[in-house]
Amino acid sequence: MVDGKKQTDRRNFLLQAGLAGVASLAPAEHSAASATGVAAAASGVAAANPAADTYHSLGPDEAAFIEALVNVMCPADELSPSGVDCGLAVYIDRQLAGPYGKGDGRYQRGPFRQGKPQLGLQLPLTPEQFCKAGIAAVDAACVRDRGAPFAALKVAEADAVLVDIAEGRVTDERLSLASWFNDIVYPLFVEACFADPMYGGNRNAVFWKMIGYPGLPANHAIDMVRYRGKPYPGAWSPKSIAYIKASNAKKDDQFGFTVALSGDGNTMAVGTTGEDSAAKGINGNQADHSAISAGAVYVFTRSGGNWVQQAYVKASNAKASDQFGASLALSGDGNTMAVGATGESSSATGVNGNQADTSMAGSGAVYVFTRSGTAWSQQAYVKASNTGEKEDGDQFGYSAGDASLRSAGLPEMQAMTAGAARVYIRGTRSKHCTRTARECALCV
Repeated sequence: MVDGKKQTDRRNFLLQAGLAGVASLAPAEHSAASATGVAAAASGVAAANPAADTYHSLGPDEAAFIEALVNVMCPADELSPSGVDCGLAVYIDRQLAGPYGKGDGRYQRGPFRQGKPQLGLQLPLTPEQFCKAGIAAVDAACVRDRGAPFAALKVAEADAVLVDIAEGRVTDERLSLASWFNDIVYPLFVEACFADPMYGGNRNAVFWKMIGYPGLPANHAIDMVRYRGKPYPGAWSPKSIAYIKASNAKKDDQFGFTVALSGDGNTMAVGTTGEDSAAKGINGNQADHSAISAGAVYVFTRSGGNWVQQAYVKASNAKASDQFGASLALSGDGNTMAVGATGESSSATGVNGNQADTSMAGSGAVYVFTRSGTAWSQQAYVKASNTGEKEDGDQFGYSAGDASLRSAGLPEMQAMTAGAARVYIRGTRSKHCTRTARECALCV
């Protein structure tokens, strides 16, 4: 751009732009030297191109046009070299020569009707053909209106031409020049700025440096050679922080089916859906094996570097196949715990209903426990407000969450069935949320 404000606006665009995809390369070369020579005669719009560069798609006049274009859109200043010196013309040429430019994956059979913008280009031309046709049309318009081809225009004139094209003020009866610029040229320019330098543009990662991007792992291939097969420096003396097992471990208990850790990292709850004890409440008979897959939760606390089991927690109405512990959540301070039991079978609804009922298999429940000091107790038995609507089992408690994990001090719990999310607030009546499980993140 010409004046300081426009140049700043152009740089603001570069700072806000993101990385774009790239395509592979194809052969068939034209020398960049001849194109650069044509452009160099054009009053300073184009800059010299490194001798090693070759063009795979663009002819000499087309290359001169693209070099002039990228220099107008990315002028040399204190932030970056010129567009040509940044490799932008090389990148664009390679994309036109590769699968993208050849139209790989594009539908190329008619009829070609005007479609919605989101449907993309509706043309019989490949991107390469469209780009070259546009170059010829713009050059013809420049000769007609300004007396010289695009590459021979002064920088201010060339910039004005591009603005007019983008806004639809320069037209051609054979093709849409606004579409040519906005759908082909401009996206390729953005990609050229922010693609991996291995594809020809963004030389020396100049645009990545401008926005503070550190680079792709591919750029660290030398590190793979240097460090492959060698241990990480900090792993010379690896050690396990803790190896934790249930106090009544046995085959198929599935200890660790679910795990929740408090925000301060000092309390951990472990769900064990296959545990078989018929015990109820806190610290009951762990040696019992009469209720297959009733499930249990083990609470551990950390003091210094040592973990110890604090509680063995069972449902207040534990029975076989309840799968207590199928979901878990701990509050930030570890003093409130929600436990889902997807196989629980009471037909009760709401909070603290009839736990003795077993008429609704797989309806599911959530149990809320609180800790005072080191003692745990069950505070609530929670059921869906519409228990039994699904014939194949609601599985209420399939997922459980505590909002205090996200915002300390908010005593709000979310419970999910296979189909809907429900939100419960401690100290008030329950409320039913109509959002589906897919949308449940909106509830907390």
